[in-house]
Amino acid sequence: MAIVWLDLRVSDLERAQEFYHRLLGWTYETFEDVAVTIHDGDETLGMMSEVTASRPAAETGAVVYLEVRDMTAALQVATSMGATVEIGPETDEPSGAVYADILDPYGLRIGLVQENPSPSADGEPV
Repeated sequence: MAIVWLDLRVSDLERAQEFYHRLLGWTYETFEDVAVTIHDGDETLGMMSEVTASRPAAETGAVVYLEVRDMTAALQVATSMGATVEIGPETDEPSGAVYADILDPYGLRIGLVQENPSPSADGEPV
């Protein structure tokens, strides 16, 4: 499994960009007028967006997206162990990746991403 995306949900987008730029040297690119993509040199690390009243499902904080081989199986395992699916599964266009946000049994919000949709092998992590 790999960490494949970082989603920072902040209360003040402009101030947060300045903070992380000065702290880590990150640069940004506007995305759909509501967020920015985060870049470290040539690498895209993720996204930063502002939590507002129009985005009530989101809360401030960091959401780490972890890669899974089979989204359906991963969500079945997660929910059978007490997790709650908050968003998804949804398909990202045009990449075809499937993603979901879950609240784990301990209250932590994490994201799951299936980048190359294909079934998992028996006995392997989902």
